[in-house]
Amino acid sequence: MHIDSHRIRPIDFLPRSRSKIVQAVVISCYCWMAVSFMSAWTRGIFPSPRSSTHGDVTINVIKVIVLSPIYESLLLVGVLELVRLARAPEVIQVIAAGLFVSELHSWPWWPKSLLVIPGFCIMAAAYLYWRRSSWKSALGLVVLVHVLSNCVPVLNYVGSRLPRLSTISATIPSGEIVQTSNQALERTASRCAARMKDEL
Repeated sequence: MHIDSHRIRPIDFLPRSRSKIVQAVVISCYCWMAVSFMSAWTRGIFPSPRSSTHGDVTINVIKVIVLSPIYESLLLVGVLELVRLARAPEVIQVIAAGLFVSELHSWPWWPKSLLVIPGFCIMAAAYLYWRRSSWKSALGLVVLVHVLSNCVPVLNYVGSRLPRLSTISATIPSGEIVQTSNQALERTASRCAARMKDEL
């Protein structure tokens, strides 16, 4: 006998917590998981160029964490609301908004727009769900999801800009490292011997 309660619905993927913050964290995890799957598939077909991000690290981080989530989320919601005014089905609203914002990521490597399509579609669907209570809070939560989703690439970017221990140690000959360590041990031993003599 078929039981309707066993059917998987989109709402079943939301956490049972009523906290909007918890829901935003979960949605951001869904976005990152979907983008990771698309990245593995797309980068296997279309070789990606080396990262060419230049400029100050702090400014670039602010752009990705603050500016991009705000204006891209506004565009996402704006397109979705326009399509919604045309009385299009919700599926069309989500896909149209996701495709529009994804096109912004097509330069300089156009396959990148394919990577981000699932994430923006998930954000658009989440906005429709949260909009039932308030469109302002829904927009704010979409921005929060966008910020959380951008945290992983930002951490990778910052980590790649930090000086690496292997690079630092490679600039010092191994003989000098051993010699310096031996000198430090000798100085420590001589200090201990001097203290023992003073005490005696």
